[in-house]
Amino acid sequence: MRFKYEAPNILRKAAIGFKAPHRWRSGVRPWVFDNLSGIRFQLSQDEETVVRNLAAAMEKRAPGPKLDTAFDYVAGAIARKRLGYPFDWRRISAWTGEDWDGWLKSANAEASDPLA
Repeated sequence: MRFKYEAPNILRKAAIGFKAPHRWRSGVRPWVFDNLSGIRFQLSQDEETVVRNLAAAMEKRAPGPKLDTAFDYVAGAIARKRLGYPFDWRRISAWTGEDWDGWLKSANAEASDPLA
């Protein structure tokens, strides 16, 4: 996996609240760490919503490499959006839960199809 999701734990939330009490709400958002470049970036509210929708669709399936690849794709789209390439992000940010389920189902079907 290239990207890793990092939710702030209780101690981190407390430290943020102590260091910057007026900005604590923005500081408790989850982060994504890029294992390739070593960059850690905080998710915005709309990005967190998309990741939560993906996570809800992923919970319905058994863990596997296709699910890791799906998260890497979404996190990569977020990173590319921040670099000025929002094309993938515009498409996936409007997806519903059914869209995520269909996308993950098609990815799993391709993996299990011996003719693919």
